[in-house]
Amino acid sequence: MDMDKDTVTVTLSIAAFVVSIATLLVALSQMKIASAKARLDLYNKRFNIYIAALDYYQALWGKSKTPVDECAAHFIKAYRESQFLFKRKDGVYDTLTKIKDFGAESTSKDSDIKAMEHDPTLDRSHLGRKREERGIANQGFENNLKKLEEQLRPYLRFEHASGWHPFK
Repeated sequence: MDMDKDTVTVTLSIAAFVVSIATLLVALSQMKIASAKARLDLYNKRFNIYIAALDYYQALWGKSKTPVDECAAHFIKAYRESQFLFKRKDGVYDTLTKIKDFGAESTSKDSDIKAMEHDPTLDRSHLGRKREERGIANQGFENNLKKLEEQLRPYLRFEHASGWHPFK
C-alpha cells in the first residue's frame, strides 16, 4: 500500500501537532509542580520561624533540653530571615523584634538571678525583684508569641494550598 506524498505530509503534520500538544501539557504540569514546590518551601521557611520562636519560649521557661543560648541563636537567625519572608505591613518582623527583646531581657534577668543565688551576703528582696522582672519579660514574650500566631495565620493556613482539600 503506497501512500502518496500529500498523505505522508498530512500524517506527519498531525503527529507533530500531537507531540507538540503533549509537550505543552508536560511543560504546564512541570510549571504547576515547580510553583507548588516554591509555595511549600516558602511555607516551610515561615513555619520554621514560628518554631524557632516557640523553641526559644520553651527554653526560657526551662521546658526544653536545648540550652537557652542555643535556642536564642537559632531564633535570631530566623528573626533576621523573617524580614524577607513577610510583608512589612503585616507587622511580623516588628513582633519578632519585641520577642527578641523580651527574650534577651529574660535571659539577662535569669543570669542575674543565678549570680545572686550564689551570693550569701545579698539582700533577698533584690532576688525577688529580679524574679518578678524575669516573669514580666517572660509574660511579654508570651503575649507577643500569641500575637505572632495571629499574624502568621494567613501565611500558614495550609488548607488554602492548591490541590489541598481537607474535607473531600
